Amino acid sequence: WIIMASKIQKVVSLAKQTFYRNSINCSTDIHGSDAFATLCSAVSQIVCQDVNLDLEKLENQRKEKGSKASISFIEIYENSDISVGIFVVFSGHVIPLHDHPGMHGILKILTGSAKVQSYSLLGQEEEKRVSNALIGDSKSKPNDVMNYIKSFHNRSLKQNDVLITRRHRPKIVDSSSSLCVLTPSESNIHEISADNGTVTFLDILSPPYDDFSNRTCHYYSVTTPIFITTLNSVSFPVEDVALMQRIPTPTDFRCISSDYEGSPVH
Repeated sequence: WIIMASKIQKVVSLAKQTFYRNSINCSTDIHGSDAFATLCSAVSQIVCQDVNLDLEKLENQRKEKGSKASISFIEIYENSDISVGIFVVFSGHVIPLHDHPGMHGILKILTGSAKVQSYSLLGQEEEKRVSNALIGDSKSKPNDVMNYIKSFHNRSLKQNDVLITRRHRPKIVDSSSSLCVLTPSESNIHEISADNGTVTFLDILSPPYDDFSNRTCHYYSVTTPIFITTLNSVSFPVEDVALMQRIPTPTDFRCISSDYEGSPVH
C-alpha cells in the first residue's frame, strides 16, 4: 500500500527543507529560492479541514474555562529551524504590534478575516537620513516628541529600544487572499486584528522564537512624526515614517494553548 502524506505533512516537510539549518545560517535570500516558492504554493492550498480545525469547539473551550484570552495557539510542529502552528484570534481581539527578530514568516488565513498592519525595518543609510531629518525639524516639535526622537538618535542601533520604520497600508485578508510573508526586514513588525469575528491562521516561522538566541518577541507602541522639511533620498513617502518604542507585553493580551487534533506530522 502507498500511503499519501497529508497536506499539512507536506507543508511541514517542505518547510523543513526550505529552512534547513536556518537557525544557524540565518539566510536572508531564502525568499527568492524555488524551494520557498514551492512551500508557499503548498501553504496556500491548506484549508481548516486539513488541520481538523473545529472553531466552535475552541470557542466553547474558552467559554468553559471562563477565559478572557485574546488568542489561542495550537502547536503543530517545531524544531530548531521552524515552528508551525495555528493562531486563533478571538472576535474583537488583537495580536499587538510585535516583531520577529531575524526571522522569516508565512501566514495563511484559514477562517474569518483579519486586518494586518505591517511595518518594515529600514536599511542603515535610510535610517540615518530619516533620523537626521527628524533632528533637523527639532524646533517645530513639542519637547516630549523631540526627546523621544533624540533618544533614538543617541542610542546604539543594536539596542533597538526605539526604531524608525516604514508603515505599509493595512490589509484585510481572508482565506482567499495571498499569503502574508515577512522577512528579517520586510513587514517584520505587525499587528493582527479580528475586528469582524474570530479569525484563524496557519503560521510558519523560521527560525522559531528563542529567548536563548536573542529571538525574543518584543512589543511596540507607534508614533507617526510630522515633518516640516522635505525628506529626501528615501524610497517611500514621508507620511509612511513610523517611530516605534519598545514596551512591555500589553497587560490585556492573554494567550492560551489548545491541542492539535489534525493528522500526525513529523
